[in-house]
Amino acid sequence: MIPPAGHISGRYNPKTSSQSYEKFTTSHHHSIHRAPDHLLPGQWKTVRTELRGYRTERHREREPIAPPPGPDYQALKQELQLTAGQEKQYDALLEKYRLIQEASRAAWTGADGKVDRMTMFEKMDELRKQQSAEMAMILNEEQLKQYESFTAQNSRRRPGYPEKLINRIESELQLDASQSQMLEAVNRAFEKSYHDAHDFYHGNGELAAEYWKKYDEERKNALKQVFTQTQYEQYLEIVKDITPQGGH
Repeated sequence: MIPPAGHISGRYNPKTSSQSYEKFTTSHHHSIHRAPDHLLPGQWKTVRTELRGYRTERHREREPIAPPPGPDYQALKQELQLTAGQEKQYDALLEKYRLIQEASRAAWTGADGKVDRMTMFEKMDELRKQQSAEMAMILNEEQLKQYESFTAQNSRRRPGYPEKLINRIESELQLDASQSQMLEAVNRAFEKSYHDAHDFYHGNGELAAEYWKKYDEERKNALKQVFTQTQYEQYLEIVKDITPQGGH
């Protein structure tokens, strides 16, 4: 059983409201803590007590939060068969971005130690792209293909639609500028909602999938108001194979 989503609501009408979707969803952030309509008061009290105990235990002794584990590029190095010169440049580049990553932790960690997971995943994506661009100057064409494939397979995916999929939706549905902006805002709101619920589903893949499906349903409902009927049917076909993320 999960608390109500609250972040993405079908009551929002992008065609008539001047309020940005992201601002709208943020204003409803507090509602995730309200009791679900289908829970009796006594049941919700039990759930809240369990969650409070879980959170207290989790945050009693905060340690610095490390970014999510990424690709093991040292393991990949053996497969790339680098020359001595390439290996030296490769190791130097990995060390450069390791230090940048360490220095970036302050950007996603508050004074109380609480992690802004949205900011963390965005920053990690940005750093991976920068590292890949510099790695392309070191590796040959075949090595770069191996590197990019390894990175894609071993990087933790963000819960929202990736940039490549967003671009495909915009292109195939022939979205206008306003629709494209709303698509990106709704997707970002979905991602923020899922990240904000992290303490509830952390470590429980089944519960994480429940949250993901709930927020995905609301994402689809919001986009139904943005697209024409034909565009919406095309959109559903494009995203039909998108699956929930695991708990972490």
